Amino acid sequence: MAAELRSPVRSALGGTRRWAVLGILGAGLTAIWLLDLHWTELGTTDGGIALSKRFLSGALHPAWTYERPPPEGSPLFLAKIAGAAWETLRFALVGVSLAIALGLPLGALASSTFWEGSSGTTPLTRALKKAIVPVVRGGMALVRSIHELLWAVFFLAAIGLNPFTAVFAIALPYAGIIGKIFAELIDEVPSGVIDSYRGLGASREQVFFLALIPRTLPDLIAYLMYRLETGIRSSAVMGFLGIPTLGNFLRLSFENAQYREVWTCLYVMLGLCIIFDLWSGSVRKHLVVRN
Repeated sequence: MAAELRSPVRSALGGTRRWAVLGILGAGLTAIWLLDLHWTELGTTDGGIALSKRFLSGALHPAWTYERPPPEGSPLFLAKIAGAAWETLRFALVGVSLAIALGLPLGALASSTFWEGSSGTTPLTRALKKAIVPVVRGGMALVRSIHELLWAVFFLAAIGLNPFTAVFAIALPYAGIIGKIFAELIDEVPSGVIDSYRGLGASREQVFFLALIPRTLPDLIAYLMYRLETGIRSSAVMGFLGIPTLGNFLRLSFENAQYREVWTCLYVMLGLCIIFDLWSGSVRKHLVVRN
């Protein structure tokens, strides 16, 4: 029995996988050496320790009101936090929705399976596949390789501080990511399922909507729910550039050393992420039960 248990372990750690793990560890150690990291630099000064204590103590006593008197006419503290949370959620929903609308068609075009017709590929289809697939995949790689903050800086300079800055900054890299995932899900559909539809004379479009989409839908929806959760965090980060999300309020509170207010923002962010995590979990469970 022991030998039987050790055999899968040897199989998992042997060959290519073992060398891949060793390569990753070696790359990490090499990066540490190239960066010339010294653990002694982690030492904290007396002022830093005092500041850390003040910051961490705010976690136990988050603010319910402004720590300092606000300007006259300011809304209530919790009302302002709730408004910032709503703005954070709105930017995330719009940005991710636009990313889905862009990413799914791009993912289909980037999939090799999508271009295969009912009776194999024709010369025209092969030519289109060779021309379109590399371009679409390269474009998706480009937009997702640039972080949403960098996209936000670009749009901030191009169109100024307005809602489109945050929406486009979230939508572009997310569209590249969603398209890549969708293309991979399509290409991972078992060929037997596709061949059975082709044998019945189904067209490329029928194979796509009747065979590929139903097979990829559960995993795709689960991933899109996760992408929406990360979109909330990205939307909050946009606040550091002046967009009226939770990040903007958090930045102002941190700059003014109002750490209890900072922790209130962080707890609201945590609550949003927990809500969407529970929601996405229930959706995934429902899809697994039905499929």
